[in-house]
Amino acid sequence: MNYFGLLNRSNCAALAALAGGALAQTISLWGGDIARFLPPTTLMCIGGAVGAALAMFLLADAFGHRGWRGVILAAVAWVVATALGAWFGASLFAIELNGSAIHVILSALDEGVDPGLIAVTAGISQSSAAFAVWVMGGCAMHCGARVERTARCAATIT
Repeated sequence: MNYFGLLNRSNCAALAALAGGALAQTISLWGGDIARFLPPTTLMCIGGAVGAALAMFLLADAFGHRGWRGVILAAVAWVVATALGAWFGASLFAIELNGSAIHVILSALDEGVDPGLIAVTAGISQSSAAFAVWVMGGCAMHCGARVERTARCAATIT
């Protein structure tokens, strides 16, 4: 099994940041009933992009494999990356700068679980535009990782 290096992970994280920012903007603009309770669009885009990039940096190896197994693995990993990215993105808004650094990070992660997951799942389930952006982001991520994996394999062969 080929694992992505740091550059390949960074490229995948950049692509996921674009997809996460686009999904966050779509949810905040056309997310249905949940959109009234969300932060402003700019903050949503920043949180979505940063959360998606962090999640994809961790899960990049699950994308870009050949065949049906690769597609199924990418689909499952996209759902996990969406949940993880929503958690990380919502945790950015929960940071309170008091106490030690570890305490600040752990309390922000603890407070970011529910709002992030609720916002993303409600946005995707209530808005067909958000669902379409989410599916297109997953397809683009799998195809982009496939290009990264193919280019990496071609570079190691020559």
